[in-house]
Amino acid sequence: MTARHFYRIVPIAAGIAALAAGLWTSFARLGFTAEGINSLHHGPLMVGGFVGTIIALERAVALGRPWGYTAPLFGAISAVFLLLSAPYQIAAFFLFLSSLVLLVIFGVFLKRGAADFTVIMALGAVVWAVGNFLLFRGWLIPHVVPWWAGFLILTIAGERIEMSRFRPRTPRARRITNSFVLVFIATLFLTLVDQDLGVRAAGAAVVGLTAALAHGDIAWKTKSGTGVARYAACAILSGYFWLGLSGVLGLLFGQTLGGLYYDAWTHSIFVGFVMVMIMAHAPIILPAVLGIPVKFTPLFYAPVTLLHLSLALRVTADLMLSWYGRQWTGVVNVASVLLFMAVLVVSVRRARAGEPVASPLMKEGVSHP
Repeated sequence: MTARHFYRIVPIAAGIAALAAGLWTSFARLGFTAEGINSLHHGPLMVGGFVGTIIALERAVALGRPWGYTAPLFGAISAVFLLLSAPYQIAAFFLFLSSLVLLVIFGVFLKRGAADFTVIMALGAVVWAVGNFLLFRGWLIPHVVPWWAGFLILTIAGERIEMSRFRPRTPRARRITNSFVLVFIATLFLTLVDQDLGVRAAGAAVVGLTAALAHGDIAWKTKSGTGVARYAACAILSGYFWLGLSGVLGLLFGQTLGGLYYDAWTHSIFVGFVMVMIMAHAPIILPAVLGIPVKFTPLFYAPVTLLHLSLALRVTADLMLSWYGRQWTGVVNVASVLLFMAVLVVSVRRARAGEPVASPLMKEGVSHP
């Protein structure tokens, strides 16, 4: 195994393990028996150990320099500590180191060219570093969640703007989008002074940012295509619904430390928006960035559809204060993610068996850095 493969395989393996552990601990969070891993690590496992590590790996690959891989490797170390049920402050320390390296990576990117999407993703990395530092300093996870959400929202926003750059936005649309980004970041810093007011203000900013991003997304054009391009576009556009809803819920309920309203708000962001966006981009990112071939199949629609339906019922149950409804719909949420992983594995195996694989990035009309 070459050093290059090692630097990629270790974070991928740790990320997948963190995802599996995060899904397992979700059963404990839903009220079922799920021993072996501290259920308090559910959020850090899913956001830091899984998504944060994979994003860091993607950026390290784009950078193309060996030192960049320390970002996903620190994320992998964090995931290992979480898997061992070590205090999450220890894991947060390595997440913080990962985010610092990510900041340096974006410093290099900005020197190469400070496009809108690069600046937005770099600001997301700043937000990620602040959130991880607060967790390391002992802040409660619900108080750190807005920062984690900010990192993922800004990262995905930047990626969507990057992929939509061949569908030029007007100067006015750019100014509106950038203004909402800056307001959103300001509301996150407001949470340092007033948690409740900051979350409510962030919710309002997210609603505006969602509208701005969705309006200019190239997915409106590519949804008329076929195959993976149409699939990705449909999933992406549907994901914006959950981002907008999370903004409304944040505006209505403000900072909560748990309970069903907190469940509706957090899962609208992390499951409805982030997980759907992951499902949308996986057939595109895996071949282009990680070198893993994927043979697209219409079966990809099944887990996305199941996730949307089960999450809609879960949020409804949350708002109706139905604990039982939250339980069984949460189980279906997990099943939809497992179904997606199964479809993805089958698609990779089919691609490696020699079936022709179309270039998803060409179908989106974009190239990856």
